[in-house]
Amino acid sequence: MSGLQASYDDLAALITPLPGSAQGTHQPAPQLIHGDLTGNVLFSAGLPPAVIDFSPYWRPAAFGEAIVVGDALIWHGADAGLVRDLMSDRGPGFLQYVARAVVFRLVTTSERVRSQAAEQSASTAREVRRYERAASLVAGLARAV
Repeated sequence: MSGLQASYDDLAALITPLPGSAQGTHQPAPQLIHGDLTGNVLFSAGLPPAVIDFSPYWRPAAFGEAIVVGDALIWHGADAGLVRDLMSDRGPGFLQYVARAVVFRLVTTSERVRSQAAEQSASTAREVRRYERAASLVAGLARAV
């Protein structure tokens, strides 16, 4: 997993059963979600948004939202305030979905990095730092909950 292992370990340590998955409680219903919505919505004045490049997954709706949040943390410089705002609206359990979403992206990035040359490029080093930042933000929020 190259330089991504530490971030993966930090996130994996945070993952607990999803909200509602305890015996006798209601589990969030899975549904069809877009697993790569960020960057795949086109906007044009006077027209409704167009969703492209559909990547279907059968997951709870919160996971689809969390992927967009994770992408914002990893690639768009969002800060912990975004996650805090959503946690106040969706509940503290939403952080579990965000942790899983960042792991999802981290693992796919790790596979891409692994398939490239063994030598780490400057681009890969930047990605490692992005994941370190996202993992640190999620871990900090988990400590505060």
